[in-house]
This record gives sequence, C-alpha cells and structure tokens, in this order.
Amino acid sequence: MINAVICEFNPFHNGHKYLLESAAEKTGADATVCLMSGNFVQRGEPAVCEKHIRAAAAVKNGADLVLQIPTAHTLAGASVFAAAGVSMADALGLETSLCFGSEAEDISPLYKLAATDRQQLSRAFKSRIAQGKSYARAVMEAYGECAGENAEILRHPNNLLAFEYIKAITELKSDIRPVNILRRGSGHDSDKPQNGFASASYLRAHRHDDISEYVPQQPVYSVDNAKFDTLLLYSVYSKTAHQLSAYADMGEGLNNRVYACAFKAANSEQLISLIKSKRYTHSRIRRAVLNVLLENPAGLYKTPVKYMSVLAFNDRGRQLLKKLTQSCSIPIITKPSKVLQLKDAKAHFELEHRASDIYDFCSVKRRGKGREYTISPVYVR
Repeated sequence: MINAVICEFNPFHNGHKYLLESAAEKTGADATVCLMSGNFVQRGEPAVCEKHIRAAAAVKNGADLVLQIPTAHTLAGASVFAAAGVSMADALGLETSLCFGSEAEDISPLYKLAATDRQQLSRAFKSRIAQGKSYARAVMEAYGECAGENAEILRHPNNLLAFEYIKAITELKSDIRPVNILRRGSGHDSDKPQNGFASASYLRAHRHDDISEYVPQQPVYSVDNAKFDTLLLYSVYSKTAHQLSAYADMGEGLNNRVYACAFKAANSEQLISLIKSKRYTHSRIRRAVLNVLLENPAGLYKTPVKYMSVLAFNDRGRQLLKKLTQSCSIPIITKPSKVLQLKDAKAHFELEHRASDIYDFCSVKRRGKGREYTISPVYVR
C-alpha cells in the first residue's frame, strides 16, 4: 500500500514535512508518492524554487517518489488540478491512500457535498461567478444553496481542496482511500508563524529573511522576478485580442479586456489590477496571463494526463518505480526525450518544454535552453 500526496511545496516547509510523516504513521504505507506541480504553480506564478529542487526537498523529508502534474492541468484551476492529481494516483494501479491536510477533524460533510446534484450545482455556481464572486466563495455559496449547512466546511481553503479530491475520487469511481491529516500551526496564507510552522505565502513574502525556523532546509530560490515580470508583460503586450483568445482561460471576453489593459500597465501587477473586475478573480487573471506567456493552448487541460515525469526518488522510490512498470496505466518517464515516442503526448510535452525554457531564462542562474529534453530525475541517497 502507498500514500499519495497532491502538492506544490512552494516552498517545502515544516508543515509539509509534518503532513508526510503523519500520513506515513497513520496509514503504515510502504512508500509515499508526491504528485507535484512543475515550474509554474496554481497561483499563476513561477515557483520560487525549480521543480527538481522542490522534489528533492520532499524526498529528503518523507517522500520516496515525486511525479509531476502536467502544467496544462496545474494552470486550469483548483478542480482540474485536483482531478489530474487524483487520476494520476488512480493510474498507479496500487492500493492507495490519498493523504491531505485540512482544517477539519471530521470530513464526513465533504462526502455528502460530493453527492450533490451536478446540474443544480452548476447553475448555482455559474450564477455566482457571473456576479464576480471568487471561485472559493462561489463554490461555498452554490453548495450552501444545494446542500445546506454542510457547505460551511468549505469556508476554509484546505477543506475546499480536500473536497475537490473527494469529489474527483467519487466521479472517477476510484478505490483510492482519502486520509485526512489535521493541520497544525499557521493557516493557509497566514501572515503570522505559529509554533515552528509558517505558511508558504509567509515564507515567499520573507524569502530574504532568516526563515530557518520554519523549513527543514533553506530553499534555493530560482527566479529573477524583475526579469520574469518584463517577459510576462511583453508577451501580452505583443498580442492582438484575437491572438490572445487562442490561449487557456482567455474565453468569455477576457481576451478583449486583457488586450485593452496591456497598453496601460507598467508591470504585471498593475496589469492584473487593471483587468480585475467582478467577473474575473485575481487567480483566474494571473493564470490566464501566464498561459499567454507559456503559449498554453485553450482546451489542452481537458485532455487526460498522457504521461508522468519523474522528478526525484530515493532507493525505496526506485523499487517502487520497478513495480509501477507493471501496474501503472500511464507511461512513467525518467528521460523526458522519450515522451516524443508516445502517442498524443506531443502538445503536453511542448508546453513543458516552453515552460522550462522560460523558467530557466528568468532564473537567477541561467542554465541553458532545452533542459526539459535532457535533465534527469534527482536521485536522493
């Protein structure tokens, strides 16, 4: 039996280590597999540390194998990200516990919410999104309308993500067993550390300070934010409204609004503020603008996960990889160049290739073009 953890580790901190260790203790699993975002994360930003660095940190602190969630699915919103991670865990073909942290001791309401009528829920959700409410609030209010008091549990962001996992497991009709780990210390996006724990957002904001109390090891920061900001702004500025419509998340007229605002913005934050409206949330806009830079085509996220790239592993992970060659229903890739031999995987790999090149171009230490073709997983002894 294995544990699976869907994650970003942006950066890896004490709370993540606590989750991995607590999950292993709770389930008695033989190994832990982390399904992690790549160089660009759910927030619509470059990860503060390169994906192999974050993966290696996880393996040094409780994980045995780290596989990447495709960028197209990472940048498509929480429900798509969760569903992609769950589908990858299910494809492993082993007895699996999906372990996650939440703010709730009792997650039984999440199962009741997962059984809510989908058509009724969709109407309620779309109505609130049209009113300009955030994704999280629209979900909570829609479920409140359709499922009553059970929806109160969704007020906390990690509970909402846990719900997305349970919903994805239910819809996939998977045998994966959800395992809840009660969060300790600082809450999601908290600006105050507590008892040796600090949120990832706090650590990102204090990246130039001494954060050693809150991380197992000091993160190796990768991105030159000023360089990235310039590149991001130009990628939007150089496109027509019609060209913008070809990229993911640029539907519903957002392309026209982005085009109109691009000429007025001095930096990406100003661009996002100008675009912001009741209809479009900050996170939606950040992802949409990033999709332009990465040339992430509209609709690619709707295709299933075509392959899983190995980012890091240890000896136990190596043994697990041998077992997965027999049990896994999706190809597991240790040499990225081999992806080109797979049927229907070209578009996803080309996106990963562009993402890696752009990330490396904006890195503090530029390492050259084409690394996605040649880089090997990190073996942690």
